[in-house]
Order: sequence, then C-alpha cells, then structure tokens
Amino acid sequence: MPAITYNLGIPASGNNPSNDQPNLLTNTNAVNSILAVDHNSFSDTNAGTHAQVTLPYQNAGATQSGNSAVIYTAAGLANSSASQIYWKNSQGGASATPYQLSAVKAWATFSGASGSILGSQSLNVSSITRNSTGSYAVTLSTNALSGSSYGIILSSTDNASNQRCTLSYSILGATGFTISAVAAASGFALTDPNNVTFMVIQI
Repeated sequence: MPAITYNLGIPASGNNPSNDQPNLLTNTNAVNSILAVDHNSFSDTNAGTHAQVTLPYQNAGATQSGNSAVIYTAAGLANSSASQIYWKNSQGGASATPYQLSAVKAWATFSGASGSILGSQSLNVSSITRNSTGSYAVTLSTNALSGSSYGIILSSTDNASNQRCTLSYSILGATGFTISAVAAASGFALTDPNNVTFMVIQI
C-alpha cells in the first residue's frame, strides 16, 4: 500500500487559515484516502462501517496485556509463505500459543445414499462421489489446502436401519480424500449413513 501524506500541527498556532490552506487540503484528502482502504467512505452507503480488514504483513510477535485482545496474521505451519489469522486474549498471556481463526479449510454435509451435498452446505468442496455403499471420494477446490498434511473431523447420523455408523478416512493428497462408513451392528459391513458431515483442518 502506498504511503499517505499527512501534515502534523496544522492549522499552526497564530497562522492565518489561508497560510495553511494547502496543508489542510492535503490532510482532508489523506483522511478520505485512509478511510477508503477498509471502510465505506463518506459518500458511500453505510459510510463509516468496515468493508474489510487489511493486515499487510505477518506479525508473529504480536502481544497483548491485561484485558486486551489482539487479532493479527502470522505464517501458517503447512505453508509458511501464506498468512493465517490468529487471536490472542488475556486467558493465555502475551507469550501463549494463540488461537488460530482460519484453520477450517473445507467442510460439507452430504447424503450418504447419494453423495449429494445437502442444501449447498459446503466450503471449498468441488465434488463428492459415492463410489459404492459406504465409500465416498471427496474432491476439494483448487488451493483449498497447502499439501497433504491435514486432519479431518467426521460425524454422521445412523443408517436407514437405525444402526450407529463408524467413519474413517484416507488422505489421497492436497486435492482430496476418501471416507468409509461401517456399522458394528451388521458385522462392520460398509453402510450408507443417512447424512455425513466433515471438516478439514490445516494450520
């Protein structure tokens, strides 16, 4: 982002306003330029509210004290060149391990009978394919993950016979993974849960 010029000490004590007019104009325009970076500016609808929050550099040394809290970006673990967003509060102290706010990279809820995503409930999921009973292939969106080092949290409802299902997964790479579902009540045979939900975690 370019530097924004601002003149301190304006208007100067004892100066006629006309003496400071050029600097006052520079300052007025500077205020508008700063607001417009992340805010809806003066003439916009919802003026003064945030349109976004830009954090232009990584700050792994961000600190907080007392009852304050800090949101900042630092390097991710899977890809140190990519910024991830973190948060520290007074529970941990300035040097404590922070909370990471951007660890969930993908998720979806889908039908076990068909593999179709339910109600467009997904993030960074390109497709889900039901290969056979209780076996599903998940393809993630391009660049959703940095490499194949990630974790998956799985849950499901029972199957059509009201049997509890146990889920497992196998990582195929950064582009996706497979999910398998079995039912102990039927000798751990593959089965289709009514619904399956997963979250993909990477830091």
